[in-house]
Amino acid sequence: MAKCRTLQEENEEIGAVASEGKIHEMAMKMAVLKTQNTELKNQFEAKGAEEEDGEGLFACVGGGYIARGREDEVQALLS
Repeated sequence: MAKCRTLQEENEEIGAVASEGKIHEMAMKMAVLKTQNTELKNQFEAKGAEEEDGEGLFACVGGGYIARGREDEVQALLS
């Protein structure tokens, strides 16, 4: 019976260590994702500032907005 208790305690300790490892791994992944999120927000805000200057992600053609770089295609379709 003592051996069973010892094995149970060892299993609980191993489980706790494994759980801590998973938590640490998830925390590291979350930190990376937060960093990427911040970078994307900054890029988006920079694009928004460019858009205010007329150089953003979208262009106004024929009364509608389209992705920048496709203006010629839309102009050809509207002609």
